[in-house]
Parts: sequence; C-alpha cells; structure tokens
Amino acid sequence: MLTTRSWLASIKRGDHVLGTLLVWRPEGATAEPAGFSRDVVLGSVLGTLSATELLIDDAPNGAFYALDGTTVRPLNDWAEQSLPEPADLSVLKEIVAEQHAAAVEQETVQGYPSGLTLSLMGMALALLAAVALAIHARRGRGDRR
Repeated sequence: MLTTRSWLASIKRGDHVLGTLLVWRPEGATAEPAGFSRDVVLGSVLGTLSATELLIDDAPNGAFYALDGTTVRPLNDWAEQSLPEPADLSVLKEIVAEQHAAAVEQETVQGYPSGLTLSLMGMALALLAAVALAIHARRGRGDRR
C-alpha cells in the first residue's frame, strides 16, 4: 500500500483558526509533528472536509476542492469561479485542461512559456498525482462506504 503517512489539521483556539499543523509517522515509529503554517485560509478550509473527503489544493489559483470518490466540490470563492457546484472529477480535469490551453496561447513572443502556463502545468500534474495517490491509498485500505 502506498501512503504518505502524513496528515494536515487545523490549529484552532476556540472557534478561531490560527493555521495548520503537519503530522507524519516515520516508518516503524509513532506520529509526530512535522511542521506548522500560519495559513488561516487552508486551516479554515480543512474544517469543512468530511471524514471521507480528500483536499485538492490548486495553489496557482488559490482554489481548494474536496474530493469524495469521483465527486469534486468547491471549498472557497476561487474554486467556485472554475467549478460553481459539485461535479464529477472529469469536469474539473476538463477545466484545468482548458486553463492550460488558454495559458499556452498566451506564451511570450520569444516562445518561452509564461509563468501562468508553467503554474497551470504544475497544478495539473499535482492535481492528477494527488488524485492517483488518493485513489490508490483508498483501494489499499479497502475503503468501505
């Protein structure tokens, strides 16, 4: 089974989100803190996920999505600009491909890819890798619904 052995959680004081905490479990050891961030936006978004959902972070666009099986739902305003309501993962893949194609058309005169193009390509690869890992991890756990 392929697993990252890491978790991300909100750090809160009462109802106030302070940031996030990364926890990981080294091979053969107990879980331990691995880092923290003052990212209040991400910390707030984490609190909206259900136990069966995985987080998709579209960093170049500031968008966060929740993935449950093959259904994706937007978690913030930036995500709603691309995907206004829950949809199949294939719809989000098409949107990312369209954004990439539009960015390729905006290449600079010298023929070098623009920063947006590179960001979208990176986001697309990260999104696909995260989805593949999530699906593989769920299959390995024998996820029951």
